[in-house]
Amino acid sequence: MFNRMTDKNITVRFKKRPLEVGANLIARTAHAALVLLTTLRKDLNRELELGWSPGEPADIVAIEVYPASYAHRPRHHM
Repeated sequence: MFNRMTDKNITVRFKKRPLEVGANLIARTAHAALVLLTTLRKDLNRELELGWSPGEPADIVAIEVYPASYAHRPRHHM
């Protein structure tokens, strides 16, 4: 099956292995994400960068979040 660097990072950091997903579902999800980002960009009338760089972003950014990691978030970020 398909493994991304994100999947490997989650396994190391949270001791949880993301579910294996076939390429067809990954492509469907990626397409849906692109549609959502395009809609947000149009609705906000501004660019929406992907948050690839560590550190505090200068503006709003979009990031990918593994759902099970949400339970492990620091409480001061709520």
